[in-house]
Amino acid sequence: MKNFNLHFNAVVIEKTGQEFKVSKKQSSIDTFKKKDVIIKVYYSCLNYKDVLLAQGNPGLVRSYPHIPGIDLCGIVEYSKSSKFNPGDYVIVIARPLGVEISGGLAEYVKVPEKWVETLPSGLTLKEVIIFGTAGFTAALSIYNYEKFKKNNKQNNILVVGSTGGVGLLSVYMLANKGYEVVALTTKKNKKNLLKKLGAKEIIINDPKIKKSYFPLLRQKFSGVIETVGLKDIGNSIGQVFNGGVVVLVGMITSNKLEISLLPFILRGVSLVGINAEQTNNVLRKKIWKEIIKFKTKEIPENIYKEINMDNVSSSITSLELNKHFGRIIVNIRNDLDNEK
Repeated sequence: MKNFNLHFNAVVIEKTGQEFKVSKKQSSIDTFKKKDVIIKVYYSCLNYKDVLLAQGNPGLVRSYPHIPGIDLCGIVEYSKSSKFNPGDYVIVIARPLGVEISGGLAEYVKVPEKWVETLPSGLTLKEVIIFGTAGFTAALSIYNYEKFKKNNKQNNILVVGSTGGVGLLSVYMLANKGYEVVALTTKKNKKNLLKKLGAKEIIINDPKIKKSYFPLLRQKFSGVIETVGLKDIGNSIGQVFNGGVVVLVGMITSNKLEISLLPFILRGVSLVGINAEQTNNVLRKKIWKEIIKFKTKEIPENIYKEINMDNVSSSITSLELNKHFGRIIVNIRNDLDNEK
């Protein structure tokens, strides 16, 4: 499209010297090619990857200014795709959005058609973003746990990092599926909230206390969902029942684990890694159907906090300082008359 020029507000990360600043700025889209879709964004959210982007993590983005936001949902405004038309309700979740291209913290975003999905039937725009990549990853982790689990007699599962986005939604989903959830967290003041979400037991982990490592311990868990990358996860793995599953999702604290091979060889424990972005379209549809099942009742309000673009910078700071509990969704617009 010749002379295409669309101006809008966005959250922009700017680099000055070695300093990075997050603020609301004017941005624009001036190219529009075949198979591109321009989405009028209604909701985005904040994830840990957005925090890394705001810190200038060189493994993610090297060119600034940059618009973060790895999730979005909204309505197609312009389309050069045969798959999507203006007016379609769509999502871009668990894709390289906000890293390879400008992200969802903007009033308009241009994305390739291969990343766009139709809004799953049964979810509103707001509900789908409450789950977002974090919820999609949690549901994908549970799916793989159930797929690889060889022992169906036990149903108690440990969630490590239970107050982060993936961990929190894992607790909520697992509890709703009837599992006995044990939540491991460093936040003592969130015990009651975790119990309200369905956790049967809360374990407070003090990272300052050095723990002895034993590769095999008394069997206690049918599996582990590990969302943060604890170096001493080996003790938890050592408590997994025969035929259990350890699902590795995140590496916030470390990308290295101190583990023994004994639980995997002597107890037949499976180790499964999760990368939501690599999920094929057939499995994506299955995962969204699973997520819709957890919406049989109203999503608890204590799972998320809603902000607007003006509050993004301060909210990223809260996430950096580990002062926030739950999901942060960003209401890009106040004119939600078109909410589906």
